[in-house]
Amino acid sequence: MEEVETQYTVEQVKELLSQQEVPGDDARILIAIAYLESKFKHGIDGDTDIDDKGLWQINPPRYFTGEKPDNMTVEFFENQGKTLSLEDFTKSVKYDIKYATAFAAHIVDYRRRNPKSYGPDPFDAWKTYTKYIKPNMSRLGADNELVLIDGLDAEITKAVDYIKNYNQISFGNIDDVPVTTTVPPTTTTVPPTTTTTIPEDTEIDTTSRSAGITNQFGKPPRERDFEQSDFYKLLNPMFDSPTEPDRPLRSDMSLVDKGNEAFSNIPVGPITQKIRDGNTPIQMLIDRMVSSINEKRTQKNLEPIQQQQPNTRKTMSKEIEEAIRLLGG
Repeated sequence: MEEVETQYTVEQVKELLSQQEVPGDDARILIAIAYLESKFKHGIDGDTDIDDKGLWQINPPRYFTGEKPDNMTVEFFENQGKTLSLEDFTKSVKYDIKYATAFAAHIVDYRRRNPKSYGPDPFDAWKTYTKYIKPNMSRLGADNELVLIDGLDAEITKAVDYIKNYNQISFGNIDDVPVTTTVPPTTTTVPPTTTTTIPEDTEIDTTSRSAGITNQFGKPPRERDFEQSDFYKLLNPMFDSPTEPDRPLRSDMSLVDKGNEAFSNIPVGPITQKIRDGNTPIQMLIDRMVSSINEKRTQKNLEPIQQQQPNTRKTMSKEIEEAIRLLGG
């Protein structure tokens, strides 16, 4: 069903009651009730009780026990040929004007047939009737003063006039609704997504490497010829007092050539120099080295070393390596 607030006229309400075959005496009171309850507006909630719905301000929970309809509502469902849940019933009496009017007429008829349960006046189902209309039902004469309370003088007077002048009210076309206000759906406003574009910096030089960028050792990267002094810094722990050469090594030399040239410039003792020159037999040089080594070992209170026999002797390179290490130590 369409969920809208609809403003009806007194003529249209009279037509609705006529379609439900409500007798004139009852219809005129129901028109007065509808005026005081809603000013003939349908699809609304009550001002003081949100459970009051529609033109007739019917309160659905009062006609149910939990989710179970009471006897009055059960009979109405049987007449309508369809049983509704409390939720669906609430929507129907709020938005379906014909359904709501049919139930309003049923309330009057059912209470009249069951006075022991509801009392002798079936219209007491509406508090507006009990408080504002009923005290004036005996004051419908032209010269009678009305009971006006709660500052509702104009409203009470108009409601009573509808009762007095019911026969002068014409029947209206309920399909010709002058004002219809659609209930706006609940929406969540999502803020628009914004994109920030960072302008390109055209002054950045992307073709060369900055000297200010440091590598993992904390120094800017640089390209230069390998200096012999760097090589000696690596070899320094191996020698007693190496002298740093004056000239740099060429960058086009291999690492082995650079190492050989660096070793050739290191000041050495006479035995090492003879090895470099290659003018003395290897065995003689080895004997001299062993003698020199043992002399140093003796000074340090160490046992002299013994030369191994040829079948167990280390390779020449191993002997030279050890000799150089011991001479350095």
